[in-house]
Parts: sequence; structure tokens; C-alpha cells
Amino acid sequence: MWGKHSSGLYTVKTGYQLAYGILYGDERGSDVTAGAPASLWNWLWGTQLPQKTKMLGWKCGKGILPVLVSLASRIPNTDTQCKICHNETESILMHALFTCSWAQKVWQDSQLVIGKEMRTSTNMVDFLEMVGTKLSEDELRFLWIIA
Repeated sequence: MWGKHSSGLYTVKTGYQLAYGILYGDERGSDVTAGAPASLWNWLWGTQLPQKTKMLGWKCGKGILPVLVSLASRIPNTDTQCKICHNETESILMHALFTCSWAQKVWQDSQLVIGKEMRTSTNMVDFLEMVGTKLSEDELRFLWIIA
């Protein structure tokens, strides 16, 4: 019985994830959303949003948007400083979507009350769980359209 896959069967993907974790001491090859409740993803895929907007949410949660921090892990000598504000490193959740000065202007103009969640979330799954209980379904759709 292989404990790294829900079916209990060995797959090349789960073998790679295990080997990567052993070699590099982290879980970069694993599913970033392993702790995400299924209801979160069921909600996202069940919304009446355009498919490309759902994909953005999924990629944010998986940590696979091609931001500079992600690119730097694959391409040596990549400058990770945001090319828009030049103040911080460009990460998926915290900078590219929320803390970049340009992104902050967009969120302020949206009038969605999510400032606390933007400041306290450490990843997209945490953020979605926090705002999912606070915002109405229409506000959540609006949030994804803005993102």
C-alpha cells in the first residue's frame, strides 16, 4: 500500500514528489493544496465564473503562477524584484495579487472589505477560507474577477 497517493497505488508523480522532498528537503514537488478542504475547490469549480477565472484561482492555490519567485527557483540569476513597484519580491499571493502598490490601488477601488485577510494570510488557501466565510457569493465572484 503506497501512502503517498489516495488510491494506495504507486504513481510516477508521487514517487517523484517523495524523491524530490528527500533530495532537497522540501515539498516543492508535492501538492501545495494538500491541506485545502475539498469543499473549497468544489466551491471554486462550481461558481458561475468564466473558466479562465477559475483557473487563476486554482493556479494561485497550487502556487504555480509564473511570478518571479517561481521563475527564480527554476532559472538561476533571475531578479525577483517586482518590475512594477520595484519594492518587494514578486510572490504569488502576498505581492502579485495584494501588496504591490498597483494591486493595492485596485483592491481599494473595489471597496471589498478584505484588508485584514490580505495582511494575515500566508497562502491562497488560507485567504480563500477566510474570505469565503466573510463575503457573499456575489462579492466572492467579484473578488475573482478583479484578481
